[in-house]
Parts: sequence; C-alpha cells; structure tokens
Amino acid sequence: MIKINAGCGYGWKKESWTGIDYDGTSSAWRTDKNSPKGYINLDLRQGLPYKDCSVSTIYSSHCLEHFTYYEGINILCEFYRVLEEGGSLSIVVPDLDLFIENFSQKNRDFLETVEIIGGNPSGNLTDNFLMLFYSDPSFYNNCHKYAYNFDNLSHNLQKIGFEEINKVDFQKFTHCAELNQPEFKSKIQNIEKFSLSVECRKISHNPDYVKHIRKKLSKREKPFPVILSLLNIFKD
Repeated sequence: MIKINAGCGYGWKKESWTGIDYDGTSSAWRTDKNSPKGYINLDLRQGLPYKDCSVSTIYSSHCLEHFTYYEGINILCEFYRVLEEGGSLSIVVPDLDLFIENFSQKNRDFLETVEIIGGNPSGNLTDNFLMLFYSDPSFYNNCHKYAYNFDNLSHNLQKIGFEEINKVDFQKFTHCAELNQPEFKSKIQNIEKFSLSVECRKISHNPDYVKHIRKKLSKREKPFPVILSLLNIFKD
C-alpha cells in the first residue's frame, strides 16, 4: 500500500508514508536545521514515479498554490493517474474566500498576521491581502502562483474525473481518517484560520482517459501546446 504526502516539507517523516518534496523550495520552510531530509527529492511538475492505479492515498497540504494554474492541473491529473480505484485525494490550500471575506471586512487581526498573509505586513491591508497571490519577496521562488476556493478547485477535480468531492473542516477528513493525526498538521501557526480542506475519490479507472492525460503530460517541455490541449479538457 503506497501512501504519499506531496509537498511534505523538509523534515517530515511518518512510517508507512512516502514524503515527496523538492530541494529547490523545501529548505525555505525548514524549521529545524538539525532535522534530516525525510522525503524523495522530486519536482511534481515532472510527474510521479508510480504505475497507474498503484497508490492508495495522496495528501497535499499548502503545495498546489505554489504552481501556476496549468501546472496545478497537470499535477492533479497525475494524482488521478496513479491513484487506485477507490483511492482518496485530500488537499489543503489557502482559502481565497476567507481572504476576500476578511479583506472586505478590513479585518486587521487576519490581514496583519505574518503566517496568514505569507510575509511581513507592509503597512496597508491591500498589500497584505495581495501577498496571497504574490507572496513576500523573502520567499524567492517559493511564492504563491495561483489561488483556490472550493468553487474552482472542485470544478478542476470534477473535470479530471474525481468524485465524492467534499469540503471538510480543517483536519476533519473522512476518506482517510489517518490524516487527522498531529503529524499531518503543518507547523505553520494559525494555518487552520486560512485553509481550505477538500477530499475526493477516484472511483473508477478509465484507461483511455488516463492515456489521454499522459499524452498531454509527455509534452510538458512544450508548455504552450499543453495549455491549448488542456483547454479542450476544461471547456464547459
């Protein structure tokens, strides 16, 4: 049984789980300089080294927003490919709706908290709000590149082929209850105050559809054709 934590962080480790992260960015979030690297060094944009239908569970917390929109679609497609029938995908990302709500209410407690806005407060609430989209320069290449709420994330998941898509309370997963254990909660303070948690399942495996997805992924060295072809998948 293969269980994956995609974007796990530098020192994360748990028995029976495989952590995946990328050396180029994970060190920016390293909290304990003495902790050993506990993950497989892999850029998710390059795909996962697993066969179709070989993974039982995938968890990804505060990772997807660090990729562009189309990179994110490619990654979700790859999650779909490797998951077994009945396998679960659980995702946590910053909740765009919470940021919009707190910005409209000019909530300083929310918009001046370093961990929530992703950097040092700039002195005005508008720039603090925009850090969700552009992040703080001190993070360098680790900045956010897209934003999600339940509306657009669930739409993408449904288009890819996932089912039983639900929004759940923070660390209240039902498809994989193991994710509610403390080891899966990020060390970032206040993370529960700005997070969106979504879970879904891959109910059935469609070989033709997976082949179609993999063909698009194989062309990722030519991003523009990939974008055009993926647009055909995501047309309403």
